[in-house]
Amino acid sequence: SINRCDMFFADKIIMVEGNVEKLLLPIIIKKVCTKLLSQYVSIIEIGGAYAHRFKEILEFLNVKTLVITDIDSIDPNNNRKACKVTKDAITSNQVLAKWLPAKEKIEDLLSLKKDSKIQNRIRVAYQIPEKSEGICGRSFEEAFILANPDILSHEDLDITSKNIFKNKTGKGKKEVITSKSCTEIEQNSYELAAKIDKKTDFAFDILSLKTWTVPLYIKEGLLWLEK
Repeated sequence: SINRCDMFFADKIIMVEGNVEKLLLPIIIKKVCTKLLSQYVSIIEIGGAYAHRFKEILEFLNVKTLVITDIDSIDPNNNRKACKVTKDAITSNQVLAKWLPAKEKIEDLLSLKKDSKIQNRIRVAYQIPEKSEGICGRSFEEAFILANPDILSHEDLDITSKNIFKNKTGKGKKEVITSKSCTEIEQNSYELAAKIDKKTDFAFDILSLKTWTVPLYIKEGLLWLEK
């Protein structure tokens, strides 16, 4: 596709898993690293955690590249089912397990220093806790919730439906989150993220917010790319 071909002419490359990150990245870049706006950055959607398939071509191009992917925690003792991010879990993400940083245990992935996420001119960015010793998200959606509990606890949003920002009435009036403090939102982030069934709608709903915080793992990755 033209999208993938333009990586040959780019100053820098960003690889993302899906539509949500691709839709939000232009806004995120404006928020955290405006210098990238003056560079030719190719944003490539790879449709899942398949960036490792681009390893050889990225090394050949030798263009500074950021791979934004999910930590994808699974329980090795329960049929490898998706689970919360815990030290006992492992990742099902082949980018992380087989290529960069070539670690399968969640405990190892979360303890890595920033420099260990870089190989030549390629860096990987996956979910990390928003604050020291805090909860770590499994997906972009959960990471967003953890980065914005204050916004979600005060905005006129419905965080109990399948879509976090779903308008139940259909009349343009969104319901207020009731009895959900920042702490409650953080403690239930995994379950809340699991209720989101239309991720593209989730991205558009984020864009409707007046203000929001970029998840830390993406911010760190983009700041590295900007340098």
